[in-house]
Amino acid sequence: MPVLMGLCLGIALSLILVPFLEEKCHFPSGHQASPPTQKLTTLPSENPSQRRSLSESSTPSNPGKLQHVKSSAFPDEAYIEKFTSDEFEPERREFEPTGSKGQSDYVKVRRSRYISTELGIREKLFAGVLSTKTSIETYGVAINKTLSEYVSKLIFFLDSRGANLPPAMSMVIFSDEKKHLMPFHMLKYISDHYANVYDWFYFAYDKTYVHGSKLQRDVQDMSADISVLLGKPAEGQAAYCDVKHGILLSQPVIKRVVNHLDWCIRSALPSHSDSVNLGKCINYATQLRCSSYSSGHRYSSVTDVQYSRDHEQLSQMKYLLDIHAVGDLTNDLDILRLHRFFCEEELKALEDKLQKVHQEIFDISPKSPDANTSMSWPIGIDPPLSPRTRFDVISWEFFTETDLYLHSDIVNTKPLTGVNKEDVNDIIKTAVDRLNGDHRQRYQHKTLINGYRRFDATRGMDYVLDLLLWDKVSHSTVQRRVYLMRPLEAVEIIPMPFVTENTRVNIVIPVTVKDREGVMAIIDSFAHICLESGDNAYLFVIFIYEDDTSSDDVFSVLKSMITFYENKYRNGAKISWSSLRSAQPSQYTVLDMAARKFSPDSLILLCSPGMILSIEFLNRVRMNVVLEWQVFFPIGFRQFKPNLIFSEKPYPTTIDIKRGVGRFELHNYAIASFYNADYIYARKQMISTGVDGDLFTMFLKFHHVHIFRAIEPALKLHFHLIECLPTPTDEEYAECLARRAEGLASRSQLALLVFEHQQKLDEGQLNVMHQQNEQNVKQMKPEMLKK
Repeated sequence: MPVLMGLCLGIALSLILVPFLEEKCHFPSGHQASPPTQKLTTLPSENPSQRRSLSESSTPSNPGKLQHVKSSAFPDEAYIEKFTSDEFEPERREFEPTGSKGQSDYVKVRRSRYISTELGIREKLFAGVLSTKTSIETYGVAINKTLSEYVSKLIFFLDSRGANLPPAMSMVIFSDEKKHLMPFHMLKYISDHYANVYDWFYFAYDKTYVHGSKLQRDVQDMSADISVLLGKPAEGQAAYCDVKHGILLSQPVIKRVVNHLDWCIRSALPSHSDSVNLGKCINYATQLRCSSYSSGHRYSSVTDVQYSRDHEQLSQMKYLLDIHAVGDLTNDLDILRLHRFFCEEELKALEDKLQKVHQEIFDISPKSPDANTSMSWPIGIDPPLSPRTRFDVISWEFFTETDLYLHSDIVNTKPLTGVNKEDVNDIIKTAVDRLNGDHRQRYQHKTLINGYRRFDATRGMDYVLDLLLWDKVSHSTVQRRVYLMRPLEAVEIIPMPFVTENTRVNIVIPVTVKDREGVMAIIDSFAHICLESGDNAYLFVIFIYEDDTSSDDVFSVLKSMITFYENKYRNGAKISWSSLRSAQPSQYTVLDMAARKFSPDSLILLCSPGMILSIEFLNRVRMNVVLEWQVFFPIGFRQFKPNLIFSEKPYPTTIDIKRGVGRFELHNYAIASFYNADYIYARKQMISTGVDGDLFTMFLKFHHVHIFRAIEPALKLHFHLIECLPTPTDEEYAECLARRAEGLASRSQLALLVFEHQQKLDEGQLNVMHQQNEQNVKQMKPEMLKK
């Protein structure tokens, strides 16, 4: 009993004294002190008001901040749980200005327009060619043809302006009569425009042929951060590089030279050559001497090429392959001959390299993990697409020498014409030539038995040909199956002129009596989309009167509607109308009238009734039509006949792009966008030749502009029954009838309607038969019918 009382008393006293003993330690609750051998950072108090950010300092005066305290080497579980809590989450603090009220010490950083400028990324090679007004049309043109594709920038520097300057060449003309200052004018121009843009700078005369590919390969391997002066030392002046052999300078050298241009100009003498004057300038600014070696590369150049302008003799001079320039040429045609020699030699080297790569692939493929599928044919071309589902399977097209079968889901067969005919003839000729090349001209083509082709977007067009050939050796016919592949070339980005979405679109809509309801929807949509928002668009409605006998104006409602909108909206977007009387109106009649109304630089969008206007489509027109460059013929999505595709009324007012709702009209060229100047030019050419055709054919035959034709999902058209009138050619009339039939509904929907209609007819006939077989009906029939 005394022992128990002593234990209780000791525990009670210890609990009373603990708060006083641990007051200076600032431990969290449930944590014990540790020996003075280790230190560990504790956590702040659990009180949310005492939480702090990581940027606050730790002082012993504040128990809610980080402090170094004694702890045990192995903390208990409660401490571990507390240490891994989320009390160290960062807190977001708003920026508080430190300056006076309304001002801040924060300085806005002005970023570069291009990230390459900010990162210091420069173009590789700049080439400056010293020329004259008399040689620019001959030597300059030859240098431009042979060197421009290997350098990032090529500029010709002329001493004066000539009478006729070649087009499409970058030229800078100086008017200084002191000819010996031409190199320094060139350096001054470079320092003002290109000193910080390029890594390497190359200078030469226009009578110097430059081996561009060799020069390009060398500058790719050398570092442009060191001072490099590369060239061929001049005769009698070994410290200076000879300009007629070409001079290559790195960017640090150019920057140091342009800082001493004033001294260079004062020290230049008319009696000295350009090589001496320029060499003295470079030597004074950089203390560099001309060198033919740098970074393991040797610069070589020659002047006397002993050949009689014979290509076979030139092809034997293999030492020319390692040179960078050929100076002092006496004929501009020599530049082209040398360039042809270098191109042919590089082509041979490339073909040999390709053969080695093919052989390496052929040798390595059997040793790969997937030996059966690792090597595709042809070698180096991507393998055929491996379909994951049945919808990814690419179907083969069957063709003969006259017809193409299963070309689309709608057409079963069509004559082989145009580019398809040329394609088939080309592959047959290629196959026969290849067979004769492998078998010593043994075969003669007789006919094509079977032909198959398949376009794979990942590789190109595959062909399988079954050829019937005449064997000249055995004097009999033989069959050979040939596999061919026409690979896709590398994707090339075509530079396009700059256009914006601020151009005004002039929408032209011809309206006949039958199109009145469809035009009302267009006018309403134009008012809501363009007039209310102030979009830069203009709607011009042309009312076509085909009959002059009627006293009532059939377009009075539409005219009142247009006048109302014209008076209501005056914020930039406009709408107006005009009348046209013609017994047989054509597309050109309407466009000729519109062309007289608008200026030549106006963008015209020819529309048809029933279409739905949208801002997205108008912006696409602005971006896809370029003056004197490109016209746009969009492929719109036309709705099927509503009562054939919908079973219940009311029919939907919106058009969804779905398979059972409509189809993209591939043969509809009624909607077009172009500039008025392009139309006027093509129209004049068409009238002068006397050839007739639609608008698409006119631009295709009588203008140099590109015709851009693509599916436009933003262009939707309500159903409109196509009226087919007799045309000059039976082909156009048949195409119109096909369009009208295809625009009713899909084949499956039409088949279902025919089936339902036939089922109703069958049910009606059955009902009649049942009624005739009833007893009451039999009694009413004459006796002869009962038999």
